[in-house]
Amino acid sequence: MEAVWADMALTELPSWVTKAPPNWGTAARGKLSANNWRVICTIHLPITLIRLWGRDDLPGVWKAKLENFMDLVRAVQIANLRSISRKEVELYEHYIFRYMTSFKSLYKLAKVKPIHHAALHYGDVLRGFGPAHTHNAAFYERHIHSMQSKNHNMKLGLSFVSRSNFVSALLPFQPGELESTFMRSSMREANLQALLSDDSQVRSHVGNLVEVYNTILAEDVRGTRLAHMIDAVHLTQQTPDFTYNRKSVHESSLPDAILAAFIQFLDFKHTELRTKNATEGPSNGFASTKTKFLTLNKFSLRGVQYSTATSRVHDSHVFFRSPLLEISKPPPHPDPTSGQITHIFLYSHVPVSSSPASPSQPDYSSVYVCVRPYAPLRPSPELNKIDQMYRRFGFTGGFLCQKEFSPPVIIEPSHIISHVAVTPISGHEVVHVLPMDRVSFSIFLEQKDKTRDFQLLAHADFLRGHRRHRSR
Repeated sequence: MEAVWADMALTELPSWVTKAPPNWGTAARGKLSANNWRVICTIHLPITLIRLWGRDDLPGVWKAKLENFMDLVRAVQIANLRSISRKEVELYEHYIFRYMTSFKSLYKLAKVKPIHHAALHYGDVLRGFGPAHTHNAAFYERHIHSMQSKNHNMKLGLSFVSRSNFVSALLPFQPGELESTFMRSSMREANLQALLSDDSQVRSHVGNLVEVYNTILAEDVRGTRLAHMIDAVHLTQQTPDFTYNRKSVHESSLPDAILAAFIQFLDFKHTELRTKNATEGPSNGFASTKTKFLTLNKFSLRGVQYSTATSRVHDSHVFFRSPLLEISKPPPHPDPTSGQITHIFLYSHVPVSSSPASPSQPDYSSVYVCVRPYAPLRPSPELNKIDQMYRRFGFTGGFLCQKEFSPPVIIEPSHIISHVAVTPISGHEVVHVLPMDRVSFSIFLEQKDKTRDFQLLAHADFLRGHRRHRSR
């Protein structure tokens, strides 16, 4: 437990993931929420247990317990994907069945409960109703939790009052003191937000309060389930995939290293610039240390907020693809890779004088992101063995990188895949990186399991065909 707590204290999570209580598992902490358990079991325990229980010098029972637990983690992660395919449903069934089989073998005194039986049939639910977020009750649970957190007097109103004389009709709903308390509390909160947003005189006197209050409202730290709700709003209301606050844009210059990386990126992206740069020089038009760029601190991509390291470090760690890194490194190389956002800036491909400043006119600027990739792991028998232990479990295990950065690269927001959880490994100059992709399960991280999974899918297809043949 101490090892898990120590790793938890070092782990940097994106803001949409609730930090689990640091003393979970003790009598002082008491009962944990379902979301607390999910964060602990899918993030913190894999980071620590794979490193401790996956060693070759340990008894086989510890490795068997680790395999059993990671099967459950993989099943849970697949079941909670935002987008799911038939093959991924079959993988879920494979992992949950293997988990239950080894569970009974390892823990002979443990009882099989109804939740275990329901989990074995959840593949049918995913086939019939699609991803979990489309039919789970997290939205209602969130509102129930919100109401439970408000002060109230427990004086319930009468929902319905029956009429006498055997009349079956019912009188209208009659609220009581409890319902009135909820309504007044919600109205006070709404009025406060409106006052701080619209009254400039009030804002001038409580500027610091407004800034802190807006930060609290914008920070998604109420659980991974809230992230599902944000995605649901993003899909149902058809909000743009990429948004940023135009009022937060400010003018500044870029460091020479970032400017050089940007020139290289544009030269790669636009083939017509290569000839121009060869004749006029790469600094023509924009590549100057005196050039001012419009920069910003954060943006929203597919409903998730990403920030620079100086603005909000927890939201700056990303999992991304880079076209330049793909062509510059010989295979095999870790692709995608992880890094930290340092700058976000806008560059207009149309001269500013030809682009009217009117807000009704289209914005010709493109947003670019500067990322410092984590350096690849150096050759080391001990660390390479630990890295292979993590990679063996694919998308639920993560991988190791050096605790230092490679030269910056420029990418577009669309190259970003997801956030990552970053954990420094004590005693080593390396960090553990765990992708937090909730859209698709990252099959490119699979190594040994990838071959086994595709064999499993082929075997599952054979079994279904065999069953259909017998039913005839």
